[in-house]
Amino acid sequence: MFDFFRKKNKRASKALVLNPNAKTTLGGINYPFVKKALKEEDLSAFISIFDYLCSTDTQVSSEIYKRKSALSSLPLVCTSEDKNQEQFLTSLIAKHSFRRFLFDCSSSIAYGFSAFILEWSKSGDFIFPCPKLIPHSYIQEEKGELFIYNAGEKIYLKDRNDVWVIYHPTDSGELLKSSLMHKICVIASLKQAVISKNMIFFDSLSIPPLIIKSEAMSEQESAKEILESALELRSNGVALFAQNDIVELLNGNVDKGSFLDFIRYCDECISKVITGQVLAGNSTLNGTQALGKVHENIMRGIQEHDAMLLGESVFALMELTLSLNFTSVANFTFGFDINTEIDEKTQSEVYLNLTSMGYEIPIEHLEKTFKIKGLKKAETKEPNHSLSPNLEANKLRPSLPLDKLKLPAPAILDSLISESESFEEVYEKILEGFSAKVLEALEEELMKYLANAQIKGAFNEA
Repeated sequence: MFDFFRKKNKRASKALVLNPNAKTTLGGINYPFVKKALKEEDLSAFISIFDYLCSTDTQVSSEIYKRKSALSSLPLVCTSEDKNQEQFLTSLIAKHSFRRFLFDCSSSIAYGFSAFILEWSKSGDFIFPCPKLIPHSYIQEEKGELFIYNAGEKIYLKDRNDVWVIYHPTDSGELLKSSLMHKICVIASLKQAVISKNMIFFDSLSIPPLIIKSEAMSEQESAKEILESALELRSNGVALFAQNDIVELLNGNVDKGSFLDFIRYCDECISKVITGQVLAGNSTLNGTQALGKVHENIMRGIQEHDAMLLGESVFALMELTLSLNFTSVANFTFGFDINTEIDEKTQSEVYLNLTSMGYEIPIEHLEKTFKIKGLKKAETKEPNHSLSPNLEANKLRPSLPLDKLKLPAPAILDSLISESESFEEVYEKILEGFSAKVLEALEEELMKYLANAQIKGAFNEA
């Protein structure tokens, strides 16, 4: 769909000038108008209906904004085999205007497409794109081709080198039927029709009719004065009957509860269509923690779909930008980082299990998966034995005569104590002169000596 980027021999075209009188706007909608648009498959009519719904229906506008903002706020990942080109791409996506451009691109989620006028700006030695969104209300369709009116002339977008069009279908089929707004307009317009009819109904019954029973029925002048006085008090119907007449007031069978339930049902359907989940809207009747997890997974899948389609479209524009700034375009990648912390944790556990099984995972694969440049394995350090540095030496060098090593533990301690000035010195000699196998027995005997010394000292003090 970006073949026009490579059309070199086309004659120069006049600049596009959008005439405000060429766009289609609506001040209100009704269901017959929607039925007509459905029957005729009128793209411009659906765009007008959808624009009106976005400005008047908070359910539609909030859910659409939720999906657009979730996509345009994702982290961006861009790499290139050429370091200079990678630095250029990094500076391009770091611009504040680039995020706004992505948000404008995300409007294609609802309409199924978005069109931009390609403009360029120069900063230093480089040329940067400055695409300007063409409001969808200017765009019409004829035989499957998009066009706008420019100075009274039909300008087909596919024939313009200075127009960039992206497509974002949410279903298979033709442009209109594959768009999200096609489904939204049907549900939301039905909701609007029910609201308008019920408001008229409730307005009519908000003040019950006034029934007057009077003997003045026989006198025309008196009856007329009574009716005029009653009409001044009440805004709705007034009737005058004789005292003996039987009058019954008929009640409507539509109540406020049923009306609100239907509106809530429509809002839930709109949320399902846009974000694929009920909990995205104002319904909390089915909101359990398990159900919320399911909805979260569904939303993540929709987000991955949006990121994949938009990333492919923006990739072509960035490729064109690189061709205008460099003699040859090196291989590069561009996309949205759709990995969440939960996903990365799961992937880490999988890689950890693989390495524990003896498999080696290439560093390049880990860099691509976790999107971390310069990933390398940390150097392993020798374990620190500073707390007991002489334990390893115990196995290598006994410092006591062999005849003492053959003695029982009490005799060995007697010999060590007689040769030492403190228990600390005895402990150091034990660590230096004996293997780990006999340390435990010697330590127990030494603790007995210490306990006896403390008891004896306590008696002497007493």
